[in-house]
Amino acid sequence: IMPDVKIGNFVYVNINSSISHESIIDDFVTVSPGVCITGNIKIGKLTDIGTGTVMKQDIKIGKNCIIGAGTVLISDVPDNSLFVGVPAQIGAGGIERIIEIDLKAEESANLQKSIEAVIEVNAAADSLG
Repeated sequence: IMPDVKIGNFVYVNINSSISHESIIDDFVTVSPGVCITGNIKIGKLTDIGTGTVMKQDIKIGKNCIIGAGTVLISDVPDNSLFVGVPAQIGAGGIERIIEIDLKAEESANLQKSIEAVIEVNAAADSLG
């Protein structure tokens, strides 16, 4: 972690991850093992960065995002987004390239509960200022 990196409260940076110059990581972010955060990256609160993710310089990741393991980010990520893939790209109409995942009904219901919990926590954090 470079000395000019700004890290918020309750941020967890796991082993073998690197965070380069002028990056800003907001509160309640999880950086999994082996993540490469290059220079001038901004990561919004309540975001989870999956194992082995690599980011191009000068990217902004919104709040409440999940970046899947092994993802290569080459452009900004809007709030409340799930991105996976090599590369994960945003086009004029949304995500251009993403790995599709077929979930069973129970898995889908559990994912929806998790999403609702994250939204609830974010709303509570926003109300605190």
